[in-house]
Amino acid sequence: MPPQSSLGKDRGPDYRPLVLAALAVLVVMAGATGLLAPPWHRRPPPRPAPPPILDPLPARLLPLFFQPIPLNRADVPALVAIPGIGPQLAARIVARRQARGGRFDSLDQLLEVDGIGPARLAELQGSLMLD
Repeated sequence: MPPQSSLGKDRGPDYRPLVLAALAVLVVMAGATGLLAPPWHRRPPPRPAPPPILDPLPARLLPLFFQPIPLNRADVPALVAIPGIGPQLAARIVARRQARGGRFDSLDQLLEVDGIGPARLAELQGSLMLD
């Protein structure tokens, strides 16, 4: 009798169930992370958070952003930033505001300030506002 070969009898441990289990775990993980989903089923990336709401700008910075300056809060440097108002006129505006109790009720009250007439008031109305 010829000797039997050992190829059919002992091949070592059978790793097929372990490999199938590992593949199943990989498929489940890939599906959970969205890697197996087609592009039209994937979630879009999260949107960035909206920017925080900023506090109102200080009056002296408003001319830089083409915003009218609040007349009742403006100090001399803020008023000087307006074209047509120099340091002396700005000081007179602030002094008149203080004499009126700290506030103007109308932009027309600027006519009471020495150096502001109807023509200059018309120029300034786009740069000033009441608050």
